[in-house]
Amino acid sequence: MSRAIQAYRQTGGISDRDRAGRLRCTDDKVDRLIIAAVVADPHITAKGIKDASVWTIRRRLAEAGLANCVAAQKPHITDRQRSMRLQFARSVQTWGSEEWEVVFSNESTFSSRWDQERRVRRPMNSRYSPQYTQSVFASGRCSVSVWATMTREGLRPLVIIDGNLSASTYSLIIERELLPYVLNEPFKDGCFVYQHDRSPIHTARSVECLLECLAVRTLEWSPVGVDLNPIKNVWGLVKRRLAARNLGSSTKETLFAAIQEKWETLRSRPEIVAALYNSMPSRVAQVIATDGRLIKY
Repeated sequence: MSRAIQAYRQTGGISDRDRAGRLRCTDDKVDRLIIAAVVADPHITAKGIKDASVWTIRRRLAEAGLANCVAAQKPHITDRQRSMRLQFARSVQTWGSEEWEVVFSNESTFSSRWDQERRVRRPMNSRYSPQYTQSVFASGRCSVSVWATMTREGLRPLVIIDGNLSASTYSLIIERELLPYVLNEPFKDGCFVYQHDRSPIHTARSVECLLECLAVRTLEWSPVGVDLNPIKNVWGLVKRRLAARNLGSSTKETLFAAIQEKWETLRSRPEIVAALYNSMPSRVAQVIATDGRLIKY
């Protein structure tokens, strides 16, 4: 009580006076060195910087606006592939909505285990800058593989792939799934352009002969064109929605049922497909602007 009386006599009140706060254990020079270390290597951890404690380093990085984020994963790309991507983008840069009446297709594998995430320190709004992304090579264990197509009219039903996809399996999908769908619904006149990527299965001689015999026109696609194919964004939506569910103990049947449920939900939202088709000119322009590098899509 005596301390309160003394404080009242000195200050006219009993509330705590403003305090200077804890002294910083780093000066401006050390702060700059911490930030410079992260700018030079965005994947470095706080423990990898030795000039101060881990907690001090984390606070300094937060003060500098460098958040600890998961690195965006993008496929590995070579200089030759980048050059070919640029060539493709330039060949379609004048395309309008009529030219982009393309049937996009793709396969995707869903698993109850996801790729390991790698964290990275980066400024805000720089998720897809090359120095902050994680290069991912094709690998992993499969649980359920599916094939699907999309047109400007919307998404078609999923097709489950039994076993490993082969040229003969893919040929059957073209004959039994692709053609009946496009000829009965969006392209009754048979005038359409089909897109698939440059995987060895899609470019197998038997597949090319089949497409030629069926008079199916194909789009000469870009290598490493995952960021150009809008159906990849649909796969991403499905996987993000599945990630919120506990699928670790799923069987193949229950996993496919979960995938199909999310896919059908997206089929009921045609505005998503419309937005993806409308994004094609922007995607192409970004590939050209970045000299063939991978883009934010």
